[in-house]
Amino acid sequence: MNYYQQWLQEEKDWIGAYQKKIIRMSILQVVPGVLIGLAALFGLLSVVGGDDFFTGAFGGLMLGVFVCAVYLLFMVPALSPKRYVKKVKKAVKQLQMEEAEKQTLAREMLKASKDSACCISYEINGHGSKQTPARFRITPHYAFLEGSYPYAILVRLSDISQVVAEEETKTHTQHGAQIKTFEVFALHTILFYKTPRMSPSESAEYGMGFFDAGIRDKCYELILKQMEENKPL
Repeated sequence: MNYYQQWLQEEKDWIGAYQKKIIRMSILQVVPGVLIGLAALFGLLSVVGGDDFFTGAFGGLMLGVFVCAVYLLFMVPALSPKRYVKKVKKAVKQLQMEEAEKQTLAREMLKASKDSACCISYEINGHGSKQTPARFRITPHYAFLEGSYPYAILVRLSDISQVVAEEETKTHTQHGAQIKTFEVFALHTILFYKTPRMSPSESAEYGMGFFDAGIRDKCYELILKQMEENKPL
C-alpha cells in the first residue's frame, strides 16, 4: 500500500471540505446579497435621477451578475485542494526525503489524524483570517502545522536540537473603501533550531505561528514531550 498517496488524498479531502463550505456559503449568502444590494442601490439611484426604479434595478442586477462571476472565477481556483496538496508536497521536498521516509511520514500522519492526543484542529480567526481551518500534528518523528502561513510547515524532529516558545509583534493592514486601518497584535510562535542558539539574535531554522497563545502552548508541550521521549537512553 502506498501510504504517501493515501496521506495526500486525506489532505486533499480535508481542505476540500473547507472549499465546499466556502463555495456553498458564497452561493447561498454572498451572491444573493450582492445581487439584491446592487439592484436596490441602482434602483434607488435611478429614482433619484428621475427614471424608473426597475430600469435602474435591472442595470444593478446585471452588474451584480458580472461581479459575482468574477468573484467565483478567482475564488474557486484559489481554494483548489490540488493547490494546497502541492504545498504539502513542497514541505516534504524541502526535507529531501527518500521514498522509504515518505512512507514512514505518511503512516505516522494518517495515524495521528485519528488520535486527538496527537492532532489539534482549530480555526484561525482575526487578523485577516476568517474561520480558516488549521491543524497541528505530532508524530514520533515529525511535527506538522498546516493552514497558517506558510500553509504547510513540516519539521523532522531528529534535525532539531532546541525548541523555543516566543512572541512577536505583528501589524495587520486592513484596506477599507477610503481608509486603511492598522491592527497591532501578538503572534505566538514556536521556533526550531538545529543547534542550540547562542544568542537571542540567531534566526531559527523553522517557525510556527499562532494567534492563540493557548493553542501554541498545547502544541509546544506536545513537541517537548515527544523530543524528550526520543532521547536515547
